[in-house]
Amino acid sequence: MKVEHFLEKGSNPLNEDQLLIKDNLFAVFDGMTSLTPYVDLEEHTGGFLASSIAKKVFSKNDKPLQTLAHETNERIKQEMLKKNIDLSKKENLWGTAFAALRIFQDHIEW
Repeated sequence: MKVEHFLEKGSNPLNEDQLLIKDNLFAVFDGMTSLTPYVDLEEHTGGFLASSIAKKVFSKNDKPLQTLAHETNERIKQEMLKKNIDLSKKENLWGTAFAALRIFQDHIEW
């Protein structure tokens, strides 16, 4: 199978999107920066960190996609707590939207 892809940077200085193509798994993660801006010492935004966490979790490629989505949410929450983000204020929360699918011989998981 031949796979082609491209990413187009949005309006932020840092592209918060992540692309994952691994074996039979194809996913894209669109990082969303919080309304209250966050940038770490390496100049990574919350949206970039969230999409990077998602890509890392989905890279395991050994659990159902729904399980990986739940694990991603928990890992993003733990990272925000580690960075002292006040989770009680929704405007502080980081996020990532994603689309993912796995192609098997006889079915597709999405």
